[in-house]
Amino acid sequence: QALRANRRSESLISALLLLARGRLTQPELAEIDLEARVLEVLADNQRAADAMAITLLTELEPVTIQGSAMLVTQAVTNLVENAIHHNVPGGTVWLELTATGGGARLTIENTGRVYTPESVARLVEPFHRHDATRTSGPARSGFGLGLAIVESVAAMHGGALALTARDGGGLAVTLELPTTPGDDSAHDPTAATGHSRS
Repeated sequence: QALRANRRSESLISALLLLARGRLTQPELAEIDLEARVLEVLADNQRAADAMAITLLTELEPVTIQGSAMLVTQAVTNLVENAIHHNVPGGTVWLELTATGGGARLTIENTGRVYTPESVARLVEPFHRHDATRTSGPARSGFGLGLAIVESVAAMHGGALALTARDGGGLAVTLELPTTPGDDSAHDPTAATGHSRS
């Protein structure tokens, strides 16, 4: 029990450091093969998806950006983990990566519980837990920091995070990142965050 408590504390500290770093500093620029990073994250989470009989459907385009490889990978990891763990048994996750005129757009949709617009807006609040299913149980142990970290990483890179409730349940999440931090041309405010998948 003491070891489990210690590991949980270490995870919380790591999450808080990521959140603080994303809000307070600029990233060290490095070339990031975003398609390769997404594939790595999917491979790491395949077992969790299999355990819930969740189907992962992907459409990935090659795209390279500049930024913090560690933080961008963490953001992608948080989004993929959320899409799997806050899903329903036998559900689906759709993941699409496209190159935009000024960067990259990663869209992840998942089946799952029904959200109201108000509850979706609160999901990016640090430590927010919409209900017990979001941060408890054998499949998920967290602190309500996952999406807050993603939003922070996006802002640090000059990008944006958008969440939309899907008709019938689940979320549509769009992460936009410019080719180079500080270049806001990658963010298209007219881009839709959902594709009405069913």
